[in-house]
Amino acid sequence: GTSWSLQGLWAAPWLRDIDGLDRESIVQHLSAMAIAVCASALLLGMVADRLRRRGVKTELVLASTLAMSMAAQAALVLGWPVPSFLLWAVIAAAGAATVLSFAILTQYFPRGMSGRANAALNLLHVGGAFVLQSATGFIIAQWPEARGTYPAEAHQLAMAATLVLQLVALAWFATPRRLPAPAMARAASRSLRVAHSLPATATEP
Repeated sequence: GTSWSLQGLWAAPWLRDIDGLDRESIVQHLSAMAIAVCASALLLGMVADRLRRRGVKTELVLASTLAMSMAAQAALVLGWPVPSFLLWAVIAAAGAATVLSFAILTQYFPRGMSGRANAALNLLHVGGAFVLQSATGFIIAQWPEARGTYPAEAHQLAMAATLVLQLVALAWFATPRRLPAPAMARAASRSLRVAHSLPATATEP
């Protein structure tokens, strides 16, 4: 959601207001981000599949991808001397990690319910990006606008707030689940079997 929020709306204002780039340079950055997310969508699935065969869980790949994106965002907020093309490309590439989340979710539900589970997750992806875009705009709007731009601290505070949310999400994600995936799948399968085994009864109007 953070990657989508930045790439879809707030990366260009950051590059304009903080880095002072012109329109051509901003377009070049956005193009690099688009290429990065496309390449990441192809590579993440392949890498996760090969690592899974070697015993590395897809959850670890997803968490590592998020950690890299958070490190790039922290570098932007703190002004580390790292090429901006690289930082924004890493952030954009993390936006393709949704392919990993879909793969992980299918392990928690039987096939009969995986479609609904993935649809709900997709709604969470899009809704999360929308909420983050709106929240970022609300924070930045607390500073006065001058000639169509906002001060650097407005953008930095907004990204820092998003980083805090990501830290909380990563901590929750790393917390061991009380109900492991196989047990959850078995429980969902039993509920489906019970629902299908119930006899159909006639109802009165």
